[in-house]
Amino acid sequence: MAALKFFNEIDIKEGADPLLTEIYHDMKDKSSPLELFDSYLKETKGTLKNNPHTYAKLAKLFENGKSAENVEGHFYGVTIGLRTGIFKRCNILNFLWGKLLADAPPWVGKGFSPVGNNINGINYFRKNNISLLNRISILILNSVLNLQSAAEKEKNNYGYDRKGGAFIGRVDWSVNPGSEQKKVFQINYCISSLKNGFPLKYLIDEIVEVAPGLYLGQLLFATKRLFEEYNPELQSGEYRYVHFGYFLLMDERWDTERQRLFPYTEDIWKTRASSIPWVKTPKFTNFTFAEPSDGNCSKVLLKEVMRDKEGKETVLDLLKFYSERIGKDVDINSPYFLRLGEIFNSGIAAREVRGYYHGAVVAFRNEGYIKTFNINTLNMAWPLARHFSPWTGKTFEDIDTNKLKEITDGFEEGKIPAFWGTNTYADRTPKQKFVVEAMRAVNIWLIDATGEEVSRGYDVKGFFFIARQGISVNPENNGKTVLQFNYRWKNLKTFPPDNYCIDELVQIAEGLYMGQLIYATNILEKYDPTKSSSVYDYRNFGYFLLMDDDWYARKIEIRFDITPLEG
Repeated sequence: MAALKFFNEIDIKEGADPLLTEIYHDMKDKSSPLELFDSYLKETKGTLKNNPHTYAKLAKLFENGKSAENVEGHFYGVTIGLRTGIFKRCNILNFLWGKLLADAPPWVGKGFSPVGNNINGINYFRKNNISLLNRISILILNSVLNLQSAAEKEKNNYGYDRKGGAFIGRVDWSVNPGSEQKKVFQINYCISSLKNGFPLKYLIDEIVEVAPGLYLGQLLFATKRLFEEYNPELQSGEYRYVHFGYFLLMDERWDTERQRLFPYTEDIWKTRASSIPWVKTPKFTNFTFAEPSDGNCSKVLLKEVMRDKEGKETVLDLLKFYSERIGKDVDINSPYFLRLGEIFNSGIAAREVRGYYHGAVVAFRNEGYIKTFNINTLNMAWPLARHFSPWTGKTFEDIDTNKLKEITDGFEEGKIPAFWGTNTYADRTPKQKFVVEAMRAVNIWLIDATGEEVSRGYDVKGFFFIARQGISVNPENNGKTVLQFNYRWKNLKTFPPDNYCIDELVQIAEGLYMGQLIYATNILEKYDPTKSSSVYDYRNFGYFLLMDDDWYARKIEIRFDITPLEG
């Protein structure tokens, strides 16, 4: 049978070798070499076996890999599995790593720089804000390896925070017992001039290329002559190197697949933000206002908005400015609410929205029964509540006409495009978990996110709504056309107070949407969509945003409405 052209450097055929035959079959349902290695990582993650069968496959791939003549630049790294070296029966090292650190590992890559005839290198480490164990490991590595802070440009370009563990790289013979005739690219930490301490001063890594820009590596620690200064002239057997595990290195050609399978290797949003020319891109600097406007618009207020926008790099920077100003003013009549209202009323009513959009809160505003002494207690409480809030955004998808009729008791027939909407929540920090579990405890309708959705940053979906274009129910908007999110249908079983809510949304820039949080204040009147909205006395309780990935990268960069999960 013909070889699968999966690993360009290795000819893997069925029947060529028992292990290669197994690898051949392992590859059949995989989309890439990285997906194969990810499956091997999952097979060995946390195992107490020191020699699981998967390691034999990795050894065969390493044996058939090609020695790289030159390795240069930045490479992301992933640990595939560890061994507890000389302790053959109990792989405690892999067990602890797999159970405690595999999902948020501190080590995330290496860098190689030619210096004269040598290739000097360094290791990269990343602090994960939501993993206590990761942060503890970084503290330990700081003291053991004397890690240094990465330059701001390095943090932005590659997403790592610390670097340390210097090495010298070159092509040489393997020091792995039994493989001394194998040419590898050797990563040597033992050389005395590097001044590495325990345990790095006993380590030699070796890598081979298995596909263009993709390298399989192994860790080898010396177990003899531990109290002597390293002598590169001695035969490797004098140090009795022992195999301690496998890792991967990969260049930018693998970025898309790496980000899908190993998102912890970088701060994706930080690196994305560093690649976008914000002030030179109209998407981020220009409003997309309706022409002609159809809401409650004021030329005077619009001039104030445009004046405020001067000196701000993007539209989102302006909204952060308004959010901060409102946060410092406890009066519900802050003039900045009028400017937010002007932006909303000038926006374009979206007719169709699909997919996932990240969320942010601009400001809350007391109204109705909680409007007391004009003090904006809702917004005052938000900085503390944000630490507990698991909300991350909303999703939109097409809805079947029959399901639409069922939910709306036949009122909505699909003549106007309608969408099934959900709010999304993360339960990754202790405070978020507490809130999500509380939601479950009171029987709020929640659906677990799929694996792909989890990779977008949320874990459950709830507080469902029907989205469709309509005339604003907020009397302050003077009949503006908006995209409405109706939570009031009884078949949605929306938990109070959101069963009195109809959010409204407009587009204010390409990929950026502003919403109003609108609640009925006449809560004794049963909801009937055939009645005039004035019956329910709807009021605006605040502003929120929905945004695409590019805008979200900007949100993270300027630290706008940041959650503990976001750093």
